[in-house]
Amino acid sequence: MKTALAISILFFILITSAYSQDLIRIGVTHDFKKKKAVDSFSLDLNLTDKEESRPVKYFLFDTDGYYLLPSSAINIGDGVTASENNVMAQIKAGKMFYGSPFHIFSRNNTYIINQSVEINPSYNSDKNFEEKTAFAQIKILLNLIGQVSNGLADNPRIEKAFVATFGPYTNIGYRWSRELDLNKLYSTAGFFLDFKKRNMVKVGDYEVDDLSYRLYGNVYYIASDLNELYKERYAGLIKVSVIKRILNKTYLGISYKYGNDNPVYSTINVLELSFAVNY
Repeated sequence: MKTALAISILFFILITSAYSQDLIRIGVTHDFKKKKAVDSFSLDLNLTDKEESRPVKYFLFDTDGYYLLPSSAINIGDGVTASENNVMAQIKAGKMFYGSPFHIFSRNNTYIINQSVEINPSYNSDKNFEEKTAFAQIKILLNLIGQVSNGLADNPRIEKAFVATFGPYTNIGYRWSRELDLNKLYSTAGFFLDFKKRNMVKVGDYEVDDLSYRLYGNVYYIASDLNELYKERYAGLIKVSVIKRILNKTYLGISYKYGNDNPVYSTINVLELSFAVNY
């Protein structure tokens, strides 16, 4: 009973504090493609690419493992290649299958494996709304969560945590191109991997991220889209980032992105230094 209670407390802390979101992020980015520095500004409302690896998400609706989760991101800046998705809105609807916690090597090392299936109505466009896609996204997710605690049963504290999420996905919908004055069926299929690791410290009554690392990558096949927008049938993206807490809810980060992604399949090759405020 005490073990189950301790595990519940640990995962509650992990859910509520270790996966907070950036509300505002301001950055200076060097665009290797354009060979110049550009500014970037984002207003992130449950930023889509940060939601994949949460052990349990902040739900609009959650009953018996069925959930609804709205998410969106708006990115503004001089360089369109500083962000792969400039305007993104999505409602995630899925079924979560929760695993049971288990230990490896030590009682202080706790792990859990969750699975989920999602069908997500989505909208994506560039910042000028020249290329727009509306589609249904289907995902099958396998989620491995691990954490290291201080081992104190009466006062558990998470010192480190990681989340690895991967699985196949497909997008099926329609594209509108104002610039080309063409419309066409939009369909892709691929695979993604998202790994995050966090070192945490206690600030007041809460555990907060002190130092975090992230590796994200995807690759997908373009089954149907406007041929004028891409050169190859395969597209993909890789991101690497390190974020360090400098004050209570303020963070300094550095990240690198390379690849290409819809809606414009433009090459992304940028290094960004950013300042973020979390909520």
